[in-house]
Amino acid sequence: MRVFLETERLRLRRWEQVDFPHLASLLQNAEGMYSWEHTFTDEEVREWLERSLASYAASGLGWFALEHRDSGSLIGQVALMPDVVNGCPYHEISYMLHPCFRH
Repeated sequence: MRVFLETERLRLRRWEQVDFPHLASLLQNAEGMYSWEHTFTDEEVREWLERSLASYAASGLGWFALEHRDSGSLIGQVALMPDVVNGCPYHEISYMLHPCFRH
């Protein structure tokens, strides 16, 4: 299942290997990564992508590519994934938008 969720305007879908340039443009954008306090190297982007693919296989969840439905433009990524904090399981919800799609 490539598409995880669709709304009237957006589509969440699984990242794929061919998306590397799009993911890199997001994770290597200094303005967009200010809250992470660093941009990613190509190797870190590859690792991020591999972790996403492994997460889909393990739980069906993880970081998903966020696309504008009408244009197909990749505008960021959204996460819904299992995590454990202080021994308690929960589901993390996160998002990261490319700076040109904010506001």
